[in-house]
Amino acid sequence: MKRRRLQNVISAVCNTPWLILPEKLQQIRHLLALRAQGIRLTSDQIRARIGATNAPQTVESRKQVTVLNLFGTISHRANFLSEFSGGTSTEVFGKFFDEAVADPDVIAIVILADTPGGSVPGVMELSNKIYAARAKKRIITVIDPMMASAGLWIGTAASEVVASPSANQIGSVGCLLIHDDDTEALADAGIDRTIIATSEFKGELWQTLTDSAKAHLRAQCDEIHKQFVDALARNCGVSVAHVETNFGRGRTMNAAQAMAAGIVHRIATLDEVLAELGVSSEPSAGGTTGVHQTAATPPGISKDASTMNKKILTRLIRAGLVDAECTAEQYNAALGQFFADRKLTAPTGDEAIIGAIDTAIAMEGRQAGTAGAGTATPTTAGTGTTTQTTTLPVASDRMGMADVIASINLTSLNPQQRLDLQGSLLPQISTLTTAQVLDRINQAVVANSPSVGSGTVRNGAAEQDKFHAAARDAILMRRWGGDAPAQIFDSRTGQMVAFNGAAAARDYSLQSPLRIAARVLVQAGIPQSRVDQLAPMELAQLMTGVDAAQMGFLASDGPAYNVSGMFSNILFDASNVLLRRSYMDARTTFQIWMRRAESIPNFKPVHKVIAGELGDPRAIPENGAFEEVTMADGKEKYQLVVWGEMFSCSWQLIANDDLGSFMEVDQKMGRAMKRKQNRLAYGPLRDNPTMADTGALFNSTAITTAGGHNNLATGAITTRQYGAQFSTMTKKMRQQRGLDPVASSALNIAPEFVIFPSAIRDEMLYQLGSDAEPSAGHSGVTNIYQRAFTPIEEEEIGAGSGGSDTAFYLAANSGDVDTLEYAYLQGLESPRLEQAVSFDRLAIRKRIYQAFAVKAIDYRGLQKHAGA
Repeated sequence: MKRRRLQNVISAVCNTPWLILPEKLQQIRHLLALRAQGIRLTSDQIRARIGATNAPQTVESRKQVTVLNLFGTISHRANFLSEFSGGTSTEVFGKFFDEAVADPDVIAIVILADTPGGSVPGVMELSNKIYAARAKKRIITVIDPMMASAGLWIGTAASEVVASPSANQIGSVGCLLIHDDDTEALADAGIDRTIIATSEFKGELWQTLTDSAKAHLRAQCDEIHKQFVDALARNCGVSVAHVETNFGRGRTMNAAQAMAAGIVHRIATLDEVLAELGVSSEPSAGGTTGVHQTAATPPGISKDASTMNKKILTRLIRAGLVDAECTAEQYNAALGQFFADRKLTAPTGDEAIIGAIDTAIAMEGRQAGTAGAGTATPTTAGTGTTTQTTTLPVASDRMGMADVIASINLTSLNPQQRLDLQGSLLPQISTLTTAQVLDRINQAVVANSPSVGSGTVRNGAAEQDKFHAAARDAILMRRWGGDAPAQIFDSRTGQMVAFNGAAAARDYSLQSPLRIAARVLVQAGIPQSRVDQLAPMELAQLMTGVDAAQMGFLASDGPAYNVSGMFSNILFDASNVLLRRSYMDARTTFQIWMRRAESIPNFKPVHKVIAGELGDPRAIPENGAFEEVTMADGKEKYQLVVWGEMFSCSWQLIANDDLGSFMEVDQKMGRAMKRKQNRLAYGPLRDNPTMADTGALFNSTAITTAGGHNNLATGAITTRQYGAQFSTMTKKMRQQRGLDPVASSALNIAPEFVIFPSAIRDEMLYQLGSDAEPSAGHSGVTNIYQRAFTPIEEEEIGAGSGGSDTAFYLAANSGDVDTLEYAYLQGLESPRLEQAVSFDRLAIRKRIYQAFAVKAIDYRGLQKHAGA
């Protein structure tokens, strides 16, 4: 490094406010002092002295998560200091962060922090950017093992902050500035420094600081500190006073202390956080990349100074991004900036990078030479100067260079044909839409495939099946986001299959119903250029049943006549998955304690026979003769009822790209169907129906009387007096006898569940959770009903649903004695979804139905207290 540049760096370090660990700043100052003495350490030696951490390898997964490294000393732009710690440029980091936020493929962003802090510029802006993005993406900062000062300002802006268990340097809130007064050292060395400045304070930092200079520097630090603390209070949702008091006051904390202070939300490793997001730190079986990029540098770029490619370096120097003495970190950052500025994806490998740079520069040169978009060419006329602007057509939907190359490599062309196509197509991609690029690729495939014949390339059945599954999974991923399951139900096979939503989400052509509709047409054999001519309204109408011939498709287009069926089948599969999952996830309680009967094959009435019990065995006389006895039987009857709804998806919903509204109905219907069953299941408790023995399900008549069940208690209950009622109800249940109460012994049935409305929830939980008897008023009496029953809180028996806010029930285990029983129609144990293109209007119509029934079978395992 040139002497003048080095002195500028030393001056900047010494007289600039820092947001960094003091010991880290001291290390930087020490290394600069060595460099000033002519001692130049290698990158490895520097890292060994300061313990710099290299970026981890890219992790792989089935989901899309971007991991960005916030490593080393933080600076606004990549500079000389980056060499000392593998530092992070806030400018480069911000560009990659913006791309991740804008990328619909990305469902979450993880900021992996291992930084002592850094300089002030750019930190506030990056923190604000991350904080604003909370509303758009899930953002998680993982501290492993250090996040101090400037890193804290940035990292806490995430939605959630997680610390690794061993994290031990979190905090260091404050601003630091060190001024070296070298006037005496210069005098001892015989150097007389003369400062000539045109302004009063211009040279004050090059001499012994005056009180005014110290006050000025202090004011700068105080202002930065205030901004820092205000940002931390905002980021962490605490007061400024809390930050000043509890965030270490300049010191650092370990993970547990930081969590107690409110900086960290929880403690977990990076692997655990990634696992929660569906990402593994080990390569997945399928080898699908789940993390777009783990560092703010493009993949395939050398990170070691010894392996920097000279050809690439020459091109970066010409572009004005670095100088010939740049470090490996500056080289990496500049290369990342080159591709980020042009919104291009960096290819892998030095030769591919060189080709991509040359192509991009050549394209820019051609655009400049033809006065491209936004380029003004001055011309002179007489004494005045006028400006002409010639606008080059700019594609509104442009494919990147890497995407074009990838698309070409996926074709059936041989290697030479692919190279020829790349050579002819890449120079033009800036003026072509995605559809035009794909058409050109398709034309090349047709021209080089004699067996294809006229027309266009059509996908076979297997490819259409893959597209169908991908489109379905894309719709589901859009609906679920990060809450996607590992497996889903495939209605075509009737089996559970792996859910590949992340892979489908990477396909931009599946990101909306209109794009899926366009892909359906292409799958059906319609040229992409023809599809591009359709307005959104026309696409939507085609998908909802309009006659294809009226849209200008000829009979030769063939498969285009079935596009509405293809599209509706994709929606059907997605709807089925959403319906089933929401049905299974709905919160209901009847399954906990009621008995599920075998599925019923038809809608005929079901006669449920309850076998009675034998009476007490009798003494056998001396002649050994036995007297034959019979059992009393009970019989209850019920039959299935079909419940369902129908609704439609209009073409306007598709035209408006509002498929989310339509899919939301499937989820709501699944939950509604399960809630309906829950309501029906609790009907017997609410309505107290008459049983086959002519007695009401709950009555207080003695069991020795016909229709008597002796399972109903009444009377007001004093606050926290439920223990006494439990005793009475338990005794009654244990005293129940067989259906011939005179000849049978006591059945000794034990209650297992207590069912109550939310209005008396607190009272019930007091009774079931207290060590001491709540009614006793002191701790000397043991609560014998602590955890005696399984509590079931159910509002369907409350007053708001037609029941009572005071009544509660005890129920036995249905495996011991029948209580209530529910059943489904055989083959329809889950809701059935059916779908068809409507013939009376432009819409896709759906109907959902299921057959269900519930019946009180036996009263002996049930006890009710009216509570009033």
